[in-house]
Amino acid sequence: MEFTMQDSPFWQYSLTVYSRPGVEPLLIMLQDRYQADVNILLCCAWLGSQGQRISPEGLQSLLDLALPWQQQCVQPLRSVRRYLKGREDDHAFREQIKAIEVEAERRQQVLIAQQLQSLSVSSADPEVALSDNLDLYGSLLSPASQGSLSPSLSQLAELIK
Repeated sequence: MEFTMQDSPFWQYSLTVYSRPGVEPLLIMLQDRYQADVNILLCCAWLGSQGQRISPEGLQSLLDLALPWQQQCVQPLRSVRRYLKGREDDHAFREQIKAIEVEAERRQQVLIAQQLQSLSVSSADPEVALSDNLDLYGSLLSPASQGSLSPSLSQLAELIK
């Protein structure tokens, strides 16, 4: 089955969750402070919301797939967009860059969703799976910062469930 960007249940879930109060700033903080990939966080949450727990190997395969796309496509666009922030004369151009950045993130989600089709997951209570998936990603993100990262991931799980 081929996933399209607009029809992907993962993308629709992401749009819904991202718009909830408190979620966007928390995701951006995790991205900026811990170099978290928001799409991977949202994937962990999406799987968890369906009662699916991802394995360490499965998550690592998603990270291996997502990292080059993040580094080569999404992050450079984000850097340009942030550079242009506050420059009134470049507002229209900044909005164009923002739209392209969102498109790059959608395309990354398509790649992730396709990769998910080949991964095995285990079943669990949705709240448990959500917390387990986020904690697993947190352990891979920044083992040295685990103490300061864990409360933010717990807060994210609370906002999402």
